[in-house]
Amino acid sequence: QLFATFCLGAELRSLSVALVYRTALSLRAASAPPSTANLLSNDAQKLLDALPLIHLLWACPLMILVAALLLVDLAGVAALAGIGLLLTMIPLNLLLVRRLKAARAAH
Repeated sequence: QLFATFCLGAELRSLSVALVYRTALSLRAASAPPSTANLLSNDAQKLLDALPLIHLLWACPLMILVAALLLVDLAGVAALAGIGLLLTMIPLNLLLVRRLKAARAAH
């Protein structure tokens, strides 16, 4: 399944890059900036990078849930303390990500 999404992403990238360059060549006469094709080609690469990760949106929460249930089944009620700690770390992680994002935007 992951290989199929990588192949689909590569095909989409090559098609979008070809379309971008064809459009850029036709717009050259209309004095389009030369960096437009390069920027759009980078966007196509980002699409290729993100496409295989789309399945993680539903698969990761499911894997976490199954792992937590198995941990509770194996370790008993004591595993709930660890799961609770992990859940309390989520807001801290979000706060750190927001601060990092603000620091990157400042530079």
